[in-house]
Amino acid sequence: MGDGDGTERAGNNEARALFPPVPPYATAEHGEYTRPELPTDTFVLFGEIHSRTPGIPPLHVQTEFDKVDGKIAAKEELLKLHKRLTQAIDELLEALCEDPQSYARRVELVGLLFRNMQYLLNILREKQATATMLDLLRRKIREKQDCLAELGG
Repeated sequence: MGDGDGTERAGNNEARALFPPVPPYATAEHGEYTRPELPTDTFVLFGEIHSRTPGIPPLHVQTEFDKVDGKIAAKEELLKLHKRLTQAIDELLEALCEDPQSYARRVELVGLLFRNMQYLLNILREKQATATMLDLLRRKIREKQDCLAELGG
């Protein structure tokens, strides 16, 4: 086996069929493949500076929501921002129909409202994860208590 009869090569072809083809940039003509560099601690994306550190990034634009004693009523603020966003999009469409040259300010307002909504949703994401974990742990405790009750009695 493998003495020039082609059986060894056929086995390699079958094994290669299980994997996707080699990308063109990794072939011999292109030299050895090098991975792209990872961004440093901070990087620029769409003209804004972002950080790779975990956590909620600061809001670099004007806040469009209210804080009461340092706390944010996220649900109410999201509803307010959503109403303002629909109005801003409506105004943008009207401006595009009537005077297409005056759209820039309205597009900036839509972007500002979206960034504020995204910030609020990022704040809620931590609370959602905590609530999900608590619910999961409570279910496991309930299951174990049910199993103990079955065994005991």
